Parts: sequence; C-alpha cells; structure tokens
Amino acid sequence: MSRHDEMVRRIESVFAGAFKVSTRNNNLPRFRGIAYRDKSVYRPDVIFHDKRSGEITHIIEVETSKAGKSVVGSAILADYCIGDHIIRGENNQSSEPHMVFVFLGENPRIELVPKRLNKVEEMGYLKHLKQPILICRDREAIEIIRSTYGTSLTRA
Repeated sequence: MSRHDEMVRRIESVFAGAFKVSTRNNNLPRFRGIAYRDKSVYRPDVIFHDKRSGEITHIIEVETSKAGKSVVGSAILADYCIGDHIIRGENNQSSEPHMVFVFLGENPRIELVPKRLNKVEEMGYLKHLKQPILICRDREAIEIIRSTYGTSLTRA
C-alpha cells in the first residue's frame, strides 16, 4: 500500500465515528445524491459528511506532489462544487466545509501554499470554503483535522 493510501485509510479509521467518511466514489458535484463519474469535475481523496444532515463538512486532499498548481486547482474545483451544491440544495449543503491539504513527507515548498491560495482568494475564488484552508504535514494531520470541530474524539 502506498503512503498516500495509508494516510487516507488512517484518516478514515480515526474519524469514522464522528462523520460519515467517504474515500471512494467521491465524484463532485453530486446530482440528487448520486456521484456520477461522467458528470464529475473533481474527486477529492476524503470527504466527511455530517451524519445527521448529510452536509459535506470536510474535504481532504492527501498530497504527494510539490506544493503548486495541483493545490490551487483542487481548491478552486472544491469551491465550485460546493457552490453548486449550495445553489441546488444538494446534500442539504448550506454551510462552507473545511478544506485540508495533507502533505506527505518533507515538502520544502509547503510554505508557498498559503501565499498562492491567498492570491486566488483575492481574485474572488474560494467563497464557499471555510477560511483559512488548512495546510499540514502528515504527522500533524489528525490533530489539525480534529481541531476543526473540537476535541470530543479520543481515538487516534
């Protein structure tokens, strides 16, 4: 199993009690609750849904690439899809989800990510995602994600 897949599975196992965690068929946007692969424009690694409302609460990307265009592109696509869900009332989506980028290993360019995302936000994008978009290394990912909704979970 790759480091990417290991991290996705770890996130899934830690947060499955608090959220409905989806790591497969994450095709966005959804249409009447169905994730059509041929209509999707974005496929994040992990999506957390509120267990009661079905709303998307977190979109998580596990990054193996350099901190560059892929991060900005993913954020823009996530923003578009959530905006579409809000407009159409898909998944009862009415709030902005957290977006988290988890970088595997040492990535010397990780400090450039906030600067790039701020530039995109200044251009009028990223209106449908909670700010700030969270950027972390794999070793701190679980605690960073946990901090977005409190410390009620004790599993690690």
